[in-house]
Amino acid sequence: VVVMPARILQSRCAVSALLLTLIASSPILIAGVAEAETPGCPVAFEVAPSWSASAAWNADETALAVVDALHRQILVYDLDGSLVDAVAELRTRVETPVPLKRKVRFAPATIHSFSDGYLVENGKGHLLLLDAGFRLEQAIPIIGRTNAAGERIGSLNGWTLDGEDLVGFSDLETGDGWRCGFIRVPVAEPDGFTVIDSLAIDDPARAFYLTGQAFFAGAGERCFILRMDPPAIVPARTGGGKAFRRPQLKTAAAIEEFNHQPALPKMDGYENPADVFAALEATRPVGIYGQGDGLFALTRQATDGGTVWKLSRLDPADREAPQTFYLPTTANHLVVVPGEKHWALIEKGPVIDLGVQEIASMRLVPSEWLSGEKSPLSEPGFDFGCRDD
Repeated sequence: VVVMPARILQSRCAVSALLLTLIASSPILIAGVAEAETPGCPVAFEVAPSWSASAAWNADETALAVVDALHRQILVYDLDGSLVDAVAELRTRVETPVPLKRKVRFAPATIHSFSDGYLVENGKGHLLLLDAGFRLEQAIPIIGRTNAAGERIGSLNGWTLDGEDLVGFSDLETGDGWRCGFIRVPVAEPDGFTVIDSLAIDDPARAFYLTGQAFFAGAGERCFILRMDPPAIVPARTGGGKAFRRPQLKTAAAIEEFNHQPALPKMDGYENPADVFAALEATRPVGIYGQGDGLFALTRQATDGGTVWKLSRLDPADREAPQTFYLPTTANHLVVVPGEKHWALIEKGPVIDLGVQEIASMRLVPSEWLSGEKSPLSEPGFDFGCRDD
């Protein structure tokens, strides 16, 4: 039995979701941002990460922890882009080291934060519970777990927390061979995991869930999954089949980009990453994010002038129509990190090869600009007065 600290069990599905969007301008300044920085404008990284699909705020949103998967490290930045820490190995508390039954490799892939620490998936099947100083408190193996139905978790590709459970996507070994699907894993009893819904291992939609985008998010006490077959936002509850696919958020259909069926080349062991990510740039629904009780859908549309990025606030109760905001970036790809004070957008260029992608800057936007009708983001083309744009 895995003993989880009470504070991690208190964090509902609205975990500090990976990564990152935003904007802002003029005389309005984000709390904690140096006066020299203008909301919505590019903030250059002092040391750029090489390959990242995940990031998270610290507890008071004064620093952003960004996974650099290529170099197996977590880079921590101040809001002005200065590098304040680089976590390149598993840290332990000298006075009370954590006993480990086996060696745990530090190769971070995904990061989420909570009140006084982080939960990191190391790409090798372990969840690492870290304190605010990135020191190990607990290592929880997930890959290789087998449930009472004889299904074995073969991978973990994207996830979030829903109360005491992890909700994510996995390849699954069954008595009839391999499948893939969405799983719910009780973190304290991983062998008790259940399959929310499964797909054939060669289902074309599987390629999307391997790209590192945000397909899982929570809003208040609700947790949702972004399906890509076709695009739909559905509750992350067990049941499978029609019970899983219905009901979906009907109001999301009002977002024009959700009415386009996406397609990606088959993922051949990452032998064709440039082709896959180039095709991904034409995919209009991108991810979902939760902040407080709010649920947001990120979409894009390729144009001759670059990518038009939109963030739509959805009603988790499915009553009110979406409210759409235009983000101040034309980057090829984004990592979006929601926050209570502000959101962050990590801007990424085109993928040249696996691990070869420019990640030079981020942008910040006050969270209050992502609600209300008077937001400067309600219409495209707002002039933020950025010197370098």
